[in-house]
Amino acid sequence: MDLAFERGFQRAAEAAGAEDSEAALLRLLPNKDWVPFGKAMGTKPASTGAFGGGAEGAAAFYLKPSLMPVVGSCDWECHPLYQKDLAFVKKDGAQEVRINKQICALWGAQELLDFAARRGCELDVANAVTALHRVAKAADRWQVRKDPRLAALAAQASAAVVLDGSPRDLAKVQWAMGRLHASTSASTSGEGLLAAIGRRRAEFEPQSLSNILWSLAFSDHPLDQLLAEFTREIHRCDPQALSNVAWACARRLLCCAPVMEAISRCAVLKTPQFDVQGLANLVWSFATLKREDGPLFAAVAGQALGAVWRWGPRHLANLAWAFAKAAEFRGPLLAAVAAEALKTVEHFGCQGLANLAWSFAAGGEAAAAAAAPLFARLAAAALGRAKAMQVQNLVNLAWAFAKLLLAKEGFLDSLAAAAVSKRGELTAQHCSSLCWAFGAVSHVNHGLMTQMAARAVCCISESNPQDLSNLLWSCARLAWNSASFCEALAEEAERKAQEFPVQNLAITSWALGVLRLSRPQLFGEETLQRLREERGRLGAQNLASLAQGLGKQLVRDEGIFSFLATEAAECVDAFSNQELAMVLWAFAKAESAGEVGDSFAASVRRRELMPQDLAVLCWCFAHFAEGSPVLDALSWQVLGCCGEFQAQDLANISWAFATRGRENAVMMAAIAARVRKLGDLQVQDLSNLCWAFAKLGLVDEDLFDFLARHVCDVCESQAADLLPQNVSIISWSFARLALLNQKMMELLAERSQRMLGGLDGQGVANLLWSWAVLALRPASGEGCVGLARRAGELVPEMGAQEMSNVAWGLQILQQAELLQCFLRQAAGPFLRLDRSDGAAWAKFANAAAAVADEAEELKDFFEPVLRRLRRLADGRDDTEETQVSRLGWRYSLEALASLGIGAEEEWRREARLACRLAQSQWQVPTRASVLAYGKWRLFPCGRTSERCCQQLGHVFSSELASTCVGPADVPPAVAEAARGGQAEAAAVLSLLAELEACEAAEVEGEVKLYLCHTPSVACLRLLCELQQTLPRCALSFAFDDAWSGFCGAPR
Repeated sequence: MDLAFERGFQRAAEAAGAEDSEAALLRLLPNKDWVPFGKAMGTKPASTGAFGGGAEGAAAFYLKPSLMPVVGSCDWECHPLYQKDLAFVKKDGAQEVRINKQICALWGAQELLDFAARRGCELDVANAVTALHRVAKAADRWQVRKDPRLAALAAQASAAVVLDGSPRDLAKVQWAMGRLHASTSASTSGEGLLAAIGRRRAEFEPQSLSNILWSLAFSDHPLDQLLAEFTREIHRCDPQALSNVAWACARRLLCCAPVMEAISRCAVLKTPQFDVQGLANLVWSFATLKREDGPLFAAVAGQALGAVWRWGPRHLANLAWAFAKAAEFRGPLLAAVAAEALKTVEHFGCQGLANLAWSFAAGGEAAAAAAAPLFARLAAAALGRAKAMQVQNLVNLAWAFAKLLLAKEGFLDSLAAAAVSKRGELTAQHCSSLCWAFGAVSHVNHGLMTQMAARAVCCISESNPQDLSNLLWSCARLAWNSASFCEALAEEAERKAQEFPVQNLAITSWALGVLRLSRPQLFGEETLQRLREERGRLGAQNLASLAQGLGKQLVRDEGIFSFLATEAAECVDAFSNQELAMVLWAFAKAESAGEVGDSFAASVRRRELMPQDLAVLCWCFAHFAEGSPVLDALSWQVLGCCGEFQAQDLANISWAFATRGRENAVMMAAIAARVRKLGDLQVQDLSNLCWAFAKLGLVDEDLFDFLARHVCDVCESQAADLLPQNVSIISWSFARLALLNQKMMELLAERSQRMLGGLDGQGVANLLWSWAVLALRPASGEGCVGLARRAGELVPEMGAQEMSNVAWGLQILQQAELLQCFLRQAAGPFLRLDRSDGAAWAKFANAAAAVADEAEELKDFFEPVLRRLRRLADGRDDTEETQVSRLGWRYSLEALASLGIGAEEEWRREARLACRLAQSQWQVPTRASVLAYGKWRLFPCGRTSERCCQQLGHVFSSELASTCVGPADVPPAVAEAARGGQAEAAAVLSLLAELEACEAAEVEGEVKLYLCHTPSVACLRLLCELQQTLPRCALSFAFDDAWSGFCGAPR
């Protein structure tokens, strides 16, 4: 090797070939401690010192003479430039000095411990302190932490400085102990090192105090007295001391306000003197302790902006983390950090990458906007090192990317897989954060989720409320309802319910609701008491989440809902549209809506609502007692943005207005037009739309043709989401409007036979009723058998209306045997029911009478009505109230017979023909579709040649009832029928008006009336009063059952 020398430092140019070991060693050591020695004269080889050695004919490098160990031969040679140094070393004969220089010549912790163990008895205070100090500074110190020789050296140094050490020696030993994380509980002399430090604390220089405090950051020793002493001397501290003490306080999470304020004041003045590491440590400390200090962070930001290129990756990451933690990461600093990190991101360590990502994710919207270019590079760097990362770093990266919604599925999967591969290190918090990341980006990886769930269950007892709420939230967000896992989480949440902060309680409530895991114990009296303690501080979002969760869990606790109602009313204007809709939905679902509905109505009217919020609010106010006025107001908003709604929204809105019976014809027409433009509709939407239009009596043939086509597609595709309830509701809706789509009804009938076991009582009744209304006899054969059998099974669960609809349907469908079988099962339970539903009793009784002559118990039900009619016919006052509005075919005939009212068959044929000509086709019998036919010829008594009034035959409709002008004194029953818009009232009013015009005191003759459907009780009362008004006239009355035929003809 050819060597040149310049100013005592090595400069070498390697020749071709392998590098010799001495040169390799020299390159690893600082040049400043090595000097070149000249070649030995003559044949005498150059002597070898502690390091290196000279070969003949070559120059060698040795330690400077001032660092040479004073052992061995003293016949060394050196360059003339260093002759005086060598002479000084040779003359230094003090044993402790020679030992200290030997210690200083050793670099490795193993070498130092070997020397201390071998020469331990020769070491004085300075030697022991030096040896321990150099071990603490050695690069391989972590390899000897458990070496018993280290413990022996520490004990020796501690005992020595306690007995005879200077404050500087005490500080150096304590610093070394802290750096080595060694125990400092006691010294071998019986007096603890820390006790000695405490006793002599006033003697320490500020730098020594800072070193001691720094070392105690790794222990639990009290720092109060030392911090107080440091604060008194803080004006003498250099920047490193300030950052060391701040770091120590943060490491111990010891937020001593006076100390931190004093550090801040001094640091702000000395900011330009800090190095990069000092600044990073300073802001890291304040951020860790959650100390808000605007001036300090502003000063550090100014320094960083001046030379951000000087900040290495580790310090840059710590700087960003601290500013983000303190909510100060914004403005020019944010942009500068992003730009610098973009250049050097590949050089960041694993923790640096994680901290940097976390900082931008936690830095708010401004940080998120600046993060996109950086995160693309950061993701690539992280993926390359994922397997080498600690679990915490992987978790932080996943959280940060998910928080900014920048996590691609593959990236998140890779991080989670790397974390799961270290499942032994995964804690409950790690699992919850990873699951939260998957939930935040709505990405499900079933394999990884299953593994994380298994690990989370293993350490579930260690979970805190935040972990539990995050895990439940993730499962709810991803609709990942692993029964055993979610149940375990719910049970643990119940056990720790009293530890949950309000925010976590609200999130947990929402998640349990979405997962359909009802846990009412979570919301008992103790929880309510805690909520009351937070009165006025819950916030709109927490209130909305809590309420929605309770609603989904079907919790019906009046106390908690009353509290939520009061809180919500006080901050109603703070709710977003979505939160407002969530709260109202919850109260509507919980059937606890009166007070909230009233207080929120004004706020709803003031808002500009999005389509989905409008749909939810309409659904909510349909449940409120005073919701109709709000629905009327919302209907115009719905109309204004009808083109933006999706099918589900339109179905919910239609359902809401139909439920409250609010018919805005313009809005419903717009909804129908919008529905026809949409593509595929969900089965539930089809069902709700059909029901809503049918309930409101809105016949839109184009819409129902469109809906029927979709229903046919669903049936033919064998879709599993077509439920029994949907089949019955759709069938009922088409029948309610008398709209027959033969193909659809046959498909629904066929589908119903495959799901008989899923039909409830109302479903069976709706199907039979709809088939009867639409006269689906071709499809009713075997279908009726199955439905009748199912109805018999469900009799114990049925109400009066369901049983009567089944019986009536079987009667109209002419299924006498099935009807008889059903009546044998249902008659007894029916008679035990409450008699408040008169219409149901009338239907059931008439169906029973159609197949059984003996129905005396059912006939007794009509006796009060018959008594009332007889009193009217006899001219007596009628004060008894009845609950029956219509007697039906059989019992109307009996009532008329008892009143002495009948009709000739020839007259019946004439009336039927006239009504068929007027109506042209059969219609579902409603008030508007039922027609009456009247004919009369009256003259004054005894003067048959003088005609008083005459009607040769006329068809009357319900429309005429409201326009006919009768006499001034109209009988009560006639007036009641006229107000009800009944067609027969129009005929009687016309007759009475003619009688009044002829001014005859008493008349005789005949009056003939016909009704195309069974008469109501009001109609029978009208006939009784007509008998009283015209006692000398022959009254004839005939009627048909519109359900069975069309004015005497088949339907």
